[in-house]
Amino acid sequence: MDKFELIFIPSPGLSHLIATVEATKLLLDRDPRLSVTVLTMQLPNDTAVDAYTTNFSASPRLTFSALPALPPHSKASIFYLIDSQITNVRDAIDQRRRDHRIAGIVVDMFCLKFVDVALEFCFPAYCFFTSGASTLGLFQYVLSLKFNEKKELSEFINSDEELPVPCFSLPVPAKVLPAAFVAGGPIADHFLNLLRRIPEMDGVVVNTFHEFESYAIDSMAGKNPRIYPVGPILDLTGVSKEDDVKRWLDDQPEKSVVFLCFGTNGSFSGEQVKEIALALENSGCRFLWSLRKPMSVEGKKMVVEYEDFGEVLPEGFLERTKGVGRVIGWVGQVGVLSHRAVGGFVSHCGWNSTLESVWFGVPMATFPLYAEQQLNAFYLVKELGMAEMIRLDYKTDFRGEEDEVEIVGAGEIEGAIRRLMTAEGGGVRVKVEEMGRKGRAALEIGGSSYKAQAMFIEDVIRNVVSDVIEFLDQQPRKSVVFLCFGSLGSFTEAQIKEQAAALESTGGRFLWSLRRGKQRYFSTPVESILPEGFLERTKGVGKVIVGWAPQAAVLAHPAVGGFVSHCGWNSILESMWCGVPMAAWPLYAEQQINAFQMVAEVGVAVEVKVDYREESGVVVRSEEIAAAIERLMEGEKGVRERAEEMREKSSGAVVDGGSLRKFLARLVRDIMDNASA
Repeated sequence: MDKFELIFIPSPGLSHLIATVEATKLLLDRDPRLSVTVLTMQLPNDTAVDAYTTNFSASPRLTFSALPALPPHSKASIFYLIDSQITNVRDAIDQRRRDHRIAGIVVDMFCLKFVDVALEFCFPAYCFFTSGASTLGLFQYVLSLKFNEKKELSEFINSDEELPVPCFSLPVPAKVLPAAFVAGGPIADHFLNLLRRIPEMDGVVVNTFHEFESYAIDSMAGKNPRIYPVGPILDLTGVSKEDDVKRWLDDQPEKSVVFLCFGTNGSFSGEQVKEIALALENSGCRFLWSLRKPMSVEGKKMVVEYEDFGEVLPEGFLERTKGVGRVIGWVGQVGVLSHRAVGGFVSHCGWNSTLESVWFGVPMATFPLYAEQQLNAFYLVKELGMAEMIRLDYKTDFRGEEDEVEIVGAGEIEGAIRRLMTAEGGGVRVKVEEMGRKGRAALEIGGSSYKAQAMFIEDVIRNVVSDVIEFLDQQPRKSVVFLCFGSLGSFTEAQIKEQAAALESTGGRFLWSLRRGKQRYFSTPVESILPEGFLERTKGVGKVIVGWAPQAAVLAHPAVGGFVSHCGWNSILESMWCGVPMAAWPLYAEQQINAFQMVAEVGVAVEVKVDYREESGVVVRSEEIAAAIERLMEGEKGVRERAEEMREKSSGAVVDGGSLRKFLARLVRDIMDNASA
């Protein structure tokens, strides 16, 4: 069974890493051929990523590889950190591809810069989009406005204009566009230029499911790049966590508590906190409020815990609401939303929070803060009717640079909470609970996301094989010699040049899987390793694959008439199964004895150099290589006929009555006899 590896590159920090890992777990569960390596980055002074990967349950098919960190106390932006890792990413991929069949590179939406590295290695590139399909479609629309229509996005600041965004069924108010886009500046320009790389992707994996965003997904169907709605992708750890918060919730009636939580970076000014507190007190609802403190350090916004909630809450609030509500710091959101006592969720509408709310059937009241959260709020309230509105267009500055932020009054907040916590949640509760059931069904066998996961894996494998097969499809029968030397097979630069000269001198058709050796010379373009002009002169006649080749599929193709091989045992068996004669060029391990056996005893191979050893430093000259290829393709000494005979015998061995079946039956009998003795 052919095995393939995907390399995932999430953006720095824990939230995107967790989403990435949860996505890889879904894919790994779907196909045993697949393995994954995750290249991790962390922000300066951030230990959460290392702690997460260290404590992650070991899996032989999921590997973490930490990229070098920036120096502690570095003030670099997230985009600088990502850009600074290009060389490290290139080296990590280069190292990984020596021993693994890389099927593609999957980059986070903030890491699209690394597409260039994938292209260097001729690997397919995919994007993992951690937000929803509606946001993806909106981003593409904004890019069209800016770069195709040459619009200044700043004209949408405080605009009442409504925009005909193709992935929404309703006109989208300009006020819910991500503030960073319309405000402009270096960070916005950098991100927009990154997003321009999305059309180059071989596909986009989106954290959503078709039933939740059917209009957006259908609007992008049949277009490039293809999107794969594989979610909802959630980290459900902590659902049954026993702690003080859970014990308090255990004492509350079912669906009686409104939960207020605004994400990892969500916080409010003291004035806004007082308005929220007044709204809660006046509503009379039971509540659990995750309240965190904003700080600004050198112009950068941070969120920390309050040492004393009394410093920001109205005087006497905690005493008056004692027994009805609780104010806490950070809390595991999934553990709260999954509790039977929680009946409503006042949220910033981050995408993860939105999916968690849907999964657990808890309706929301929208209080967006930054990024694409206003767009999510609009989608939930206006498009789906699945949330109550506090505000759709409320914005707070994520970077902490604005001095004045609008204050939402207590009456507005109270009204939304009352509507949310009525028996039917203002009509939204039934819709959210139904969507939650659809989200669970989407991940089950036969569900929409289950099918999308399978489609993604199939397309990944097809993309690895397709260009090779396309080349072979254009060649005459048995006209191509295939050169491939196993997972670890490689040669010095001098030997590669001799191989190239041999292929060119024969004038024959070829497919060459070229892999780097211990020298690090493939960090430069492959053209610099091959003789000057080689690729141009052999264009149409030959094809060079830089890296792994789908060997089994190639050998089975009718265009392949010979196989220059290292004589690893698996390669020999595949060659015999397909009836393709070999030219023996062993490198290490037992390959020399295998080569001797195939040439001298079985007669299905000609010799390049049966006593060659990788470490010897010997360079086999082009004339010797060319002569062996010509003997191979001409079928000298009947090697082609004997390879064909071996194909028929190997096929016969596996059918009823064949030698394989007989020996397996004998093995089973011997095992049973020994067990009963």
